[in-house]
Amino acid sequence: MKDFLKSILVLGVLCLIISAALAVTNSKTAVIIEAAAAEKAEQARQAVLPEADSFTKLDISNLPPTVTESYKADNGAGYVFMMATKGYGGQIKLICGIDADDKITSCMTLS
Repeated sequence: MKDFLKSILVLGVLCLIISAALAVTNSKTAVIIEAAAAEKAEQARQAVLPEADSFTKLDISNLPPTVTESYKADNGAGYVFMMATKGYGGQIKLICGIDADDKITSCMTLS
């Protein structure tokens, strides 16, 4: 019985130490991961609308529910829309660029 309680105590302490290490690692890397995701999203917007210099996020409340994000090029080059819909193996995420003449410049599958 004494060995059983000792094993439980050792396992509990080990779980606490590993949980603390995981929390510290997460807090240190969360900012880096978020910055990398923002950079990747900016590169995707630039890829589908290369004429744009920078983007401003728009309100999507009046757009279809499949549109998850909408951006306007600050130099008037066009718009970028991020969309998500249900696919066979999960969500399908797309990004499309539309130029100032309302022509699709490019579409990419994100995931």
